[in-house]
Amino acid sequence: MTEVKHTPGPWKREDRFVYALMPDQKRHGQEVNRFWLSVQPQAGYGVPDAEIDANANLIAAAPELLEALKSAVLSWEESHNPPSEWAHPEWYAKAKFAISKAESTTL
Repeated sequence: MTEVKHTPGPWKREDRFVYALMPDQKRHGQEVNRFWLSVQPQAGYGVPDAEIDANANLIAAAPELLEALKSAVLSWEESHNPPSEWAHPEWYAKAKFAISKAESTTL
């Protein structure tokens, strides 16, 4: 698998903010944010709070979801070695595409 380029987890969520902490670093006794983002709807679109909450939860879980998916793909590949092209289940192609999308360096 490829080298991790995203901000490592764990990511945490507080209200509409999602952030990743610097490992083992504190400033003034507080943990230090390495990266954070605000999950806010575009003004005037009336996005329901439940949708905003779901988006924040999904973003916060993304590093763990990616790692779990990569582990599942690797496990399947190791148990089906050598894998034949016609033997790939539908989930495998979707998983490989999602991993590629998450690790892409192009926008």
